Formats: sequence, C-alpha cells, structure tokens
Amino acid sequence: MQKHWGVILNPKAGDKKISGKQTISEALKSGGIDGDFRYSEYAGHATILARELVAAGYRHVLVVGGDGTISEVVDGLMTSGVDSRELTFAILPSGTGNDWCRFWNIGKRVDECLAHLEKGRTKRVDVGCLTYNKAQDVVTKYFINSVGLGFDAEIVSRAEQFGNFAKGISLNYLFALIVCAVTHKSKPILFEADNDTFNGDFFTMSIANGPYTGGGIKQTPDADPTDGQFDVLLASRPTVYQTIRDISRVLFRRGFGGVLHLYRTSKVRLTSQERHKVEADGIIQDGAEAPFNISIVPSALNMIVRDEG
Repeated sequence: MQKHWGVILNPKAGDKKISGKQTISEALKSGGIDGDFRYSEYAGHATILARELVAAGYRHVLVVGGDGTISEVVDGLMTSGVDSRELTFAILPSGTGNDWCRFWNIGKRVDECLAHLEKGRTKRVDVGCLTYNKAQDVVTKYFINSVGLGFDAEIVSRAEQFGNFAKGISLNYLFALIVCAVTHKSKPILFEADNDTFNGDFFTMSIANGPYTGGGIKQTPDADPTDGQFDVLLASRPTVYQTIRDISRVLFRRGFGGVLHLYRTSKVRLTSQERHKVEADGIIQDGAEAPFNISIVPSALNMIVRDEG
C-alpha cells in the first residue's frame, strides 16, 4: 500500500463514527494510512488543503466526504502547480448524494477502501474546467461531475435553503424540485458546442462528465468520465404539461424527446444578457456572470477505482 497519503476530511460529512467505536480517520490510521490528515473548516478550504498537500510533496490524496469536498479537492489538485497527471486521488464517500462515486460503484466501507488502496488500480479520469466573470475578474473552477444552469441550479440553491429544516439531501431535493417546477422561468441563452448551436429560451441544462446528479438522478445516462467528452442535457422552454412530463421522463428513465435535447461535445460556450445561476458539482458559484466557458481536460487525474479481480 502507498502508506504516505495526504488525507482530506470534511468533519461534517466525513469523519463519522463507525461500528459505534472508531471514527473513520481512526480506522484509516489503524488500517495502515500513516500520512497527513487535514480537516476542511469552511467552504473552499479543501481546495487550499489539496494545494498544501501537493506543495508538501504528497502525490496521493484520499478524500473523505461528499461530492462537494471531492470537487474542492479536484480543483486544488488541478491548480497545485504540479502536472495533474502525476497526481492520484482516492475517495471514501461519506456524504449523502455521492453522485460521482455512484458511477464507479465505490462504497462507504473503510475496509473496502483500504483494500482498493492496497490493490492500487487506477483510471485516468477527465476533469471539467468552468470559467466565468465575477465583478472585474475571470474565475476558473475545475469540477469533476457536472455543471448546471437554470432549473438545475435553482434546485441546488433551494435545497441549500431547505437544509435548515428538511432532513436528508433527497428530501431537500424533492422539496426544491416541487417549488422550482412551479416558480422557475425559462430565460434566453446562446449555447455553442463543437458541432451544435441552440439560441433561445431554455429551462434547464446539465453539462455532465458523469451520469448522475441530485443524489442519483440519471440525467445524462451515457456520460463517461473517461471519453474526453461532455454529455449535455438541455431543455428548451416547456409548457407546464411538458415540464411535468419531461421531469418524470428523467426521474423514471423513460427516455428523452419533447423539449429535451442531448448533445455530446468537448467544450461549451454560453452567452446571455440575463443573469443565470450556475452550480458546479452542487456548489453554487456566487456572483457568476456570462460568458460561461466549459471545457474538458481529458485524462487529467489518476483515480483509485474498485479492483474487479
């Protein structure tokens, strides 16, 4: 086993008690991980911690937490100043959505995680890069799973608000979905991809590296995070009936059609005179303004995956 891992834990989602005795961090240490354990304390902190670990010489980073923590760590690895292809990350999912790990069938058991680290089987995975304007600056955010606009981002924003009184991410998303289905309005956008263009009012958009979002919703079922392409689901302006019908199509995997459009592309440019909310891996990008440029970085990072043997 590569014993000297940098380990980043989200205390809220990550370092839980297991078997009523040890915390996850204690179990990892007793299982042979003797590296540097660091705890994120606020939004964006895991990005800083990832950069610090790379600067300290670590080339293997284990993330213990949910999708947001994974996203922050990936952002830190991609902006560490070291060739990202020299870096390897592993995940012990401990959030509630775990959309990225769902595709890879990575479970929450510490003993399984230790076994995967021992085997050391890796895949080169693609990473997304989002840029946008904020005040007088151009912001760059690397993401691992997806970027969403419109209805997609509104649900994330509402779910965060409901977090104060609704227990569990699935219930939050259900409440948010119901509210946003009634209140969200389509807005104009110019969507430009490798070989496709859409110019008009859109309701929602998911630009995806992986197939799952929102705690297991398979919006882009054929998305493959190793193929150098995004799968994009765009819904043009629907009627109330079409909204209900096409949301159910996505939720219950009944196929696409109607106002739902699927694209495959390595880059996307979005321009609009309207203000749009945007989320990356379930993290609202506060103050983000168009143009939004989203590109794929193929085979950007090494990731520990399940051993199939």
